[in-house]
Amino acid sequence: MRSKVELASSSNELFAGLFGIEIEENRVDLSRNSLSRFPHQKELGDRQGKKTHFQTDFAESMEELVTDKHATMKGVLEQMRSLQSILHGTLKPNEIIWPMSMPPKLNEDDVDFVRNTFKRFWMADYRKWLVKRYGIFRQIMCGIHFNYSPSDQIIAIFQSNHHIKRKKRAQTELLFQIAQQLVGERWLITYLFGATPLSENSDDQLFGVEQQVVPVRSLRSSKYGYENAKEIHVSYGSLSEYVNDLQHEVNSHKLFSESEFYGPVRLKAKDGINSVQAKGFDYLELRTLDLDPFDFLEIDLKTLDLIHLLIVDAIINPQEWNDEQLDEAKAQNNQVALQHPTDHLPTNLKQQASVIMKRINRLVQYAPDSLKVELEEALAAATKKLIDPNLTPAAQLIKFKKQNSLMDFGIQRGKQLKQQYANQSVAEAFPGINPDAVNQYIEKQEGING
Repeated sequence: MRSKVELASSSNELFAGLFGIEIEENRVDLSRNSLSRFPHQKELGDRQGKKTHFQTDFAESMEELVTDKHATMKGVLEQMRSLQSILHGTLKPNEIIWPMSMPPKLNEDDVDFVRNTFKRFWMADYRKWLVKRYGIFRQIMCGIHFNYSPSDQIIAIFQSNHHIKRKKRAQTELLFQIAQQLVGERWLITYLFGATPLSENSDDQLFGVEQQVVPVRSLRSSKYGYENAKEIHVSYGSLSEYVNDLQHEVNSHKLFSESEFYGPVRLKAKDGINSVQAKGFDYLELRTLDLDPFDFLEIDLKTLDLIHLLIVDAIINPQEWNDEQLDEAKAQNNQVALQHPTDHLPTNLKQQASVIMKRINRLVQYAPDSLKVELEEALAAATKKLIDPNLTPAAQLIKFKKQNSLMDFGIQRGKQLKQQYANQSVAEAFPGINPDAVNQYIEKQEGING
């Protein structure tokens, strides 16, 4: 986009933006060692409200925590800690939060309960559609969505450099440029952060008739995971292809709505896909991250900072991507996702990873001083994982595997996290909040008065 000399004078704009995350996680009842049948707690607010921080997803036990938009990754994680603290405070004595993306073992009765129990009546038709099309197990996989919107300053720079008349058009083109590169390089994200090595449910039919050897790096990020039906096609080859394809799939009712599009990155418009030509896209949503069972919040600062660097790299060093290259990137991601967790990247991808890491390493020198140390730490952690795959979360996770199961680990880790949340001080549970204002803060987050 600009020469490296020019970048030095605009580092604050380059790294600025608004960030947020959404974390999906299942509640588990220890008396049954399966998904909880306790209802979503009313004190967490009105689920029908658009701005609630506490939502549920496909199942009543599948909680979704949504942060506000923040100018820093630390701000995102501070609010997520507060939300997790509030959620853990509502758990029943026998409940824990399941610390992994793949659900616990379900018996036939559990599956029937999930299928037949749904309290968000305003979403009932959509939910029935999903059950019929995808079944139960794919829909109760959990993950993390990372949201990003660029700053006005970087949009203005992009608009000027590309001679685009309308700001909203410039923002839309910039967001697509970033999304396209994240899609093309998602195999790297899968390698570094994949953490779904196996399924507890032999009846989930994730593999169909194919025989797949587990453990793997990320079932959820593979072709067996959270993907659309095969007849759905939305291309990232160009902005016009993406918009036209998604509009076609929605308007022809192949997709129930754009919410059913499970691409690795979604471009989001406040008024929906059919408004994009007039109003453009507002932000992007990266959807490929598995829960990290080893982190207190299920995602850490180093992960968010590495994603941030990949976004900045896509702004400054956009690569050329066509449909053929993107199809190859999809196949590469599937290959990496289905590798054994302790396998190194294939030689060609190891070389590509080295090129990417060198590019983003050079970008750190342009970062604001307030970010340099944490970005360098994120790079160092990623570099170590590329050298030694045993340091990746999937490889760490399979150390706890017993008889091809992680049930014991999930139960013990869930208990441990619940106890850690219970033992927090007020200052730890609500970082950045004046202790005298904590009660008012909790009410605001719960949406009780909203």
